[in-house]
Amino acid sequence: MIIILVSISYSIQLHTVKKNIQESFLFSKFTKCSEATNLAPPTSMDSKLMIQKTEGNLPISQYHVFSSWNTACSGKFVSTQQILNVLSTGCRFLDFPITNINGEPMICSPQFTNDVSDNFISLNTAIKTVVENAFQNYITINYNCNNKTNTNNKFNSQKYTLKNSQDPLFIQLRFPKIDKEKIENDGEKNIISPITNEYLNKVAEYVGYAIKGLQYQNASLTYKLTPDTTLQKLVKSVILLVDMTSISNAMFEDSELSNIANIVVGESSGMMMYPFQVLLKATPKNIPSIQNPNPSSNFSFNMAIPDSKYNIEPSIEQVMELAAYHNVQFVPFLFYRSSALLSDYIRFFQKKQTAFLSIKSLTKYLLQDSEQAVMR
Repeated sequence: MIIILVSISYSIQLHTVKKNIQESFLFSKFTKCSEATNLAPPTSMDSKLMIQKTEGNLPISQYHVFSSWNTACSGKFVSTQQILNVLSTGCRFLDFPITNINGEPMICSPQFTNDVSDNFISLNTAIKTVVENAFQNYITINYNCNNKTNTNNKFNSQKYTLKNSQDPLFIQLRFPKIDKEKIENDGEKNIISPITNEYLNKVAEYVGYAIKGLQYQNASLTYKLTPDTTLQKLVKSVILLVDMTSISNAMFEDSELSNIANIVVGESSGMMMYPFQVLLKATPKNIPSIQNPNPSSNFSFNMAIPDSKYNIEPSIEQVMELAAYHNVQFVPFLFYRSSALLSDYIRFFQKKQTAFLSIKSLTKYLLQDSEQAVMR
């Protein structure tokens, strides 16, 4: 019965996503500011979001976390305004793909536009925006695209109450593979540069300095985060994830970035990352390429990512299945794609009033739902 329901849900989802892909072309009429403003976070009448501080004290690996993918992206553009949009929903997992532009770590959106030269923000600016707002009780977002001050217009800016500002914040750094052929065809080969050890050290320096004093450290004063670390020990802390799947092991291990990463994405001792379709089609005991080499231990963390080609996202039911049946802590959503799926995802956490859902509670919910379906 569950398999049939999943198949039906997935078919509906594919239809929705195809429609969303067509709608994405509407972004071309927006400027950087107006595009992010168009995706402003949903709020109640008094601009107070429902998500509260999470009081639970389970191991962090037993929670499913409210997550975003390519957080700074609002569609065609990237901006700090969009980062604030995402934070204002109560989301506590932020993802930043980093590109080497003339030797500097930048966040850009080349997959949506070829004009890389003026569509990026520095990693420094992005992380600074995050740490200066994520742990505050209020977030103020400027929606004045004309950059003119008009105190008589109440819509120039919006103040959002962030009731879960003490919740831990996960920040993931990714290094997307460089399409050398595309760069050469677009004439951008003098702008985008390959990843080097020096570049990784620069990323570590910038990020390490920005989150200094906020980053989680264990009792041994090292940054390693273990799956049994309780949520309570992570209060008001930054947890840094580094995706090294596009970096050689030797280069990553020789860099300072490996020394400050709380979780390494791409290795079984840290976090494994898979397209969510792969996990949905697999049984918990038959997940491709992640067979545990040590049967006496479990994988620390798992992430199910959206499809990179079609921007496919799971339904809420599928999110719960991924968490409950495959121990997936993170299913990052594309906040730049305004859709019914995204609205359902945000509403799901708002209704539960937490950004950290117990995986056990999701398992219980699915079992009850399955039993009711059989009885009907």
